[in-house]
Amino acid sequence: MGIIAGLVLLAYGMVMAGYLTAMSWSQPILDSFAFRQTQTAVSAYWLLRGGPMLAYQTPVIGFPWSIPFELPMYQWLVAGLSHVLQLSVDHSGRIVSLGFFAGSAVLIYRTAMALTRERPLALACAAMLLCSPLMLFWSRAVMIESTALFFSLAFVWSMAEYLRSFRMGWAVFATVSAVLAALVKVTTFFGFAFVVFCGLLWLWYSGRKEAGYARNLRVTAVAGVAVLFSLVCLKLWLHVTDGLKMQTMWGEELTSSALGAWNYGTLAQRMDPKFWIDVVFGRSLLDGLGSAAVFLTAVAVALTSRTTRAAAVILLAGYLAPFLVFTNLHFVHDYYQYANMACATTLVGVAIWSLMQRLPGARYVPLMAVLVVIAFSWGRVGSHFAPMIRQDMANGRTLQLARHLRANTAPESAVLIIGLDWASDVPYYAERKAVMLPDWLSSDVIAKVVDTRAAFGPTQVGALVLCPSTLKKDVAKRASLERVTEVYATGRRRSLVAGCEVYD
Repeated sequence: MGIIAGLVLLAYGMVMAGYLTAMSWSQPILDSFAFRQTQTAVSAYWLLRGGPMLAYQTPVIGFPWSIPFELPMYQWLVAGLSHVLQLSVDHSGRIVSLGFFAGSAVLIYRTAMALTRERPLALACAAMLLCSPLMLFWSRAVMIESTALFFSLAFVWSMAEYLRSFRMGWAVFATVSAVLAALVKVTTFFGFAFVVFCGLLWLWYSGRKEAGYARNLRVTAVAGVAVLFSLVCLKLWLHVTDGLKMQTMWGEELTSSALGAWNYGTLAQRMDPKFWIDVVFGRSLLDGLGSAAVFLTAVAVALTSRTTRAAAVILLAGYLAPFLVFTNLHFVHDYYQYANMACATTLVGVAIWSLMQRLPGARYVPLMAVLVVIAFSWGRVGSHFAPMIRQDMANGRTLQLARHLRANTAPESAVLIIGLDWASDVPYYAERKAVMLPDWLSSDVIAKVVDTRAAFGPTQVGALVLCPSTLKKDVAKRASLERVTEVYATGRRRSLVAGCEVYD
């Protein structure tokens, strides 16, 4: 019955992944956090157009167009798939995301098998990942989340295999995986590096005396070297990318040091009960499992069994630690819980297996638990995520502006956009490079755009887009805006598109 319960979970997850992907296929990537989805997509688009591979272009804040954040492993694959299969970036991006999502489930299965050799446990843990509403939704988006999760889990798996076999090949694989995970998204990798750290603490505490201290020391050394090497590579990458950002109009605002406070948040946020109630044990678990009750019940079941108690503590720590470190990111972005949810779903899988072990006579209890999980999952998908996917986005401001710019500007030209923050959605769907001026920029930075050569390089300016903004409320910013408008609007045709003025 244990295998059957796992297979039911697996079947549900696969059906739901196909269902949500089919629903999304003809929709633009504007359903949720379009800012981040299109930022990823626009980088892949310009890679496809022949842009540089490492200093890849995200052309939204000016010449020379490069403001790299993560290692573009995902974007390389998306661009390559688009080229080979002649697909749009929207479609190839969804395919690559889903591929890494499926691969992540396989890695959870392999890790559980390496550590326990219990097939029902491994199947339950892997299948639970596929049942999470949040995981299903973001795995069909054009995002790096599943790529980062895959390499982070590859690090955990290779450490489990090294613990089992002590073959140096696994040590090398762990190091490579750690480097790639950190370079793709260190905020994701952190949680799984912490899981390995907690596992090592348990290894030492549990006193594997038959193996001796030398055995534990070898495993600890391999994990330590892998993480240390990944951090060194990350530091070098940030040094290079920060230098590239500084070459653009206002890229200094996006360097790793400038974004530190935004990423980590404040002590007040960490100490605020509302953050823990509303985000950590509220929104995150509601989106991730359909109900916080599913997770809390699983924690109680796993903690009350000696067989699963250590795993429950480690997985619970892996779920909570990223909230404590990257507090503001988790407060603002619901997709950051994608990584945490791998620990939460695995813990639920452990709890289901625990029921199988503790109630061998009650054969249908695990299956009943699985049906409860599926019911909550389906409820959240149907009430929250499916309506977001189905919403009418074709007639929104983004696509109206994009269609106008594509029709009225030259393909190799760039546009100046004011009033839309620095979101990549209009430039991406317009297939144009852009200089975007958020309201929060200083008047001095805004004034720099008057220098066409500095802002756009050799690229011709095809249009000015003026959307409603707060710039005119500040005297200095209003003066800079008037100078910019005079330079780029004079002699151009004025149109009103979706509430914005367009001069082309």
